[in-house]
Amino acid sequence: MTTSNVLIRNEEELEFADFAGSPFVGRYPGSLANGMMVSVADNASFDTWPFRAQFEYKPTSGLYSIAIVDTKGAINGLGSAYQEFNITLERIRTPVAPAESTISLGGAEVDYSTSDTMEALLTKVATAFNLAANNSASYEIVGTKVSGNTAVISMRNKLLGNDTPAIVGDQYLFIAGSVTKGAGYGSEILKVDEKFESVSLDKNSRNEDNTSNYAIDIINRTSQWIYINPLSVTLETGDFVLDGGVDDYDTTLYDGIAVFKNADKFKFNYLFGALRPLEKKLLHEVAESRHDCLAFIAPDRDDVVNNRGREMESVIDFRNVRFNIDSTYVFTTDNWAQVYDQYNNKFRWIPTCGGTAGLKARATNEFNAWTSPAGHNRGGYLGYQKLAWSAEKGERDELYKIGVNSIVDFGDEGIKLFGDKMTTSRPTAFSRINVRSAFIVAEQSIANYAKYYFFENNNVETRSQFLNAVNPFFRTMVTDGAFEKVETQVDENNNPLSVRQENRFVGNFRIWPQYSINFIDLFFEAVGSDVSFTETSN
Repeated sequence: MTTSNVLIRNEEELEFADFAGSPFVGRYPGSLANGMMVSVADNASFDTWPFRAQFEYKPTSGLYSIAIVDTKGAINGLGSAYQEFNITLERIRTPVAPAESTISLGGAEVDYSTSDTMEALLTKVATAFNLAANNSASYEIVGTKVSGNTAVISMRNKLLGNDTPAIVGDQYLFIAGSVTKGAGYGSEILKVDEKFESVSLDKNSRNEDNTSNYAIDIINRTSQWIYINPLSVTLETGDFVLDGGVDDYDTTLYDGIAVFKNADKFKFNYLFGALRPLEKKLLHEVAESRHDCLAFIAPDRDDVVNNRGREMESVIDFRNVRFNIDSTYVFTTDNWAQVYDQYNNKFRWIPTCGGTAGLKARATNEFNAWTSPAGHNRGGYLGYQKLAWSAEKGERDELYKIGVNSIVDFGDEGIKLFGDKMTTSRPTAFSRINVRSAFIVAEQSIANYAKYYFFENNNVETRSQFLNAVNPFFRTMVTDGAFEKVETQVDENNNPLSVRQENRFVGNFRIWPQYSINFIDLFFEAVGSDVSFTETSN
């Protein structure tokens, strides 16, 4: 059983989406979800269900167990989950006169002439299976090979079981030997990517801990792979294979990146990608407009890979011409790295922007957001086999002046990020990634405190309550090393009658960043249902 094309653009559309009569659709757009199988068992079918050993409980009457399997390996990377068989057909004698006859392979009836060559016979076998496939045949052909009077047919069991294709020959053809197991994993690795134990179609069904046991709610809320039709009221036992997904290349990568400008809807900390110059500039626009994330950029591949002796010149050209931006929300590196692709058993060149975002995430997770990810202590990359190039000290200094951070191979000490400067060449307290990160945390926190004061009166009591909320936060940031000192002002001086009459709420926070001789004025303003910040450094 398969599904046809269904488009659900977001979770908001899910409640009233048209599933075209299908019980399930993939969460992934395009062809990626094709081959994802949903297998359903109830109390009566569970004992013969191929996935029963991976479930802890047999569903009681009225309940269902659901297994979700990536049969083609497109998502989990394991490869096909179908069982394949090799069937050998051998002509053992030449008939005295042409005759018509029939053989049966895997339930498909193949009519042929005894005068047919083995190639012609295989063509008729393929035709018969194509017809059988339209009638939900259990097997399909995945490959053929002919050598003289012998033909080998690779067949796939579409039902993921141990069933061996039934073979019925005639007096002119003989099945040489037994059916042999071919490639594929089949029942040996019936890996369940997700499972749902004993779920109900009763909206009011509850587990022993009083949590919902309603299948539609559980799957649509927690599954990483599928949606179940919210309008469906029944579940059929058996296997349901998703199909019909089509890739839409009319939607460009540029358009896909642009949607992340919506900070209310999409929450994340880092942006990066092996992108073209225009798309890299868009990452900068997204980060700059949101003020709550960082973008990580690497030069183009041709700038450093197989460009021996010209890397420095090319990186400078990339920075000054093709990526000529000035931003304290963008972090640029100078390299590509070689990594091992275990799935394809080969080495590949990748941009270092992703690994650098990983260093930043690790430093934040293990320490805090305002800890620099660079240097010998925290700047070591994992998985990089070698670099496209390694800038010398004089080159690193020159790149650093224009806001490009070098990744350096220190031999036995490993590959390290050796810079923490944002993509700017102007003097500013925000030029270092630790300072920018600290201010992102501060602004997000202030905005979070402020949302509880919307639509309250802008009076002495409200302003005092707001300060009582934010001052302990700033004291903690000073104690934890984010800032050296913070001075706050939210009173009648920056909230005079003229401001209050405009329904605005204004705060000023003078912040001395850690290890900086500068101070920064952070102006906070709440108006309507929005919060905005203005930063000035001195």
